[in-house]
Amino acid sequence: MNFLHRLSFIGAMLLTLGNAHATLITDLSERDWITDGDSAITYDASTGLEWLDVSITVGNSILDTESAAYFGEFRWATIAEVENLLDAAVSGFYHRDSAELSDIANTALFISLFGATHTDGDLHLTRGVSRWPVSTNGIYGSGSVYYNSRIAAAFDPQLNWGFTEDISSNRRGSWLVRATSVSAPPPLTLIALGLAGLFFSFQRKTKEQTIQLIFKAAN
Repeated sequence: MNFLHRLSFIGAMLLTLGNAHATLITDLSERDWITDGDSAITYDASTGLEWLDVSITVGNSILDTESAAYFGEFRWATIAEVENLLDAAVSGFYHRDSAELSDIANTALFISLFGATHTDGDLHLTRGVSRWPVSTNGIYGSGSVYYNSRIAAAFDPQLNWGFTEDISSNRRGSWLVRATSVSAPPPLTLIALGLAGLFFSFQRKTKEQTIQLIFKAAN
């Protein structure tokens, strides 16, 4: 395998790793928002994003959230950001559930961080809507997680259509995020740095080999 083929292969591997952004429950931690001890922010160390707890916006329609004073400080989360976040509770795609005790524990911790939007006996639910995605007829999807004593489950936004921008629910809030002042370097930046390092390493090695050949020829 020549150098260019190696470089292409390594670049593809780095790109694959750079696209792997599934959040782990250990990436999440509480932060204060307005007052000390309010714990109204959840920080995701894997993305550098701060999420406003969903329980803050329970009962809001999309329009209600956009008219709130804090909108602008925060923005709507994208579908990819919500889906990656929900992996911290139960990893997978679209709808997934698990009876594993570790997944139930992770989901319980997730809901304790973001706040429950609904409880009923041992059922605990956190559900939020965002401007993204939207279907052609103006219907928006919501992402949610829930658990009880037997099972934990997560639903990506692409599955839960049924909300127009003016519909509110006392069992649903909003998925809002903001970037922190210091965040991890973007994956493409890391890839570019890695490839640049490989290129200059190759250049140096080629130069050394050329010098050695000249030296041998002279002797």
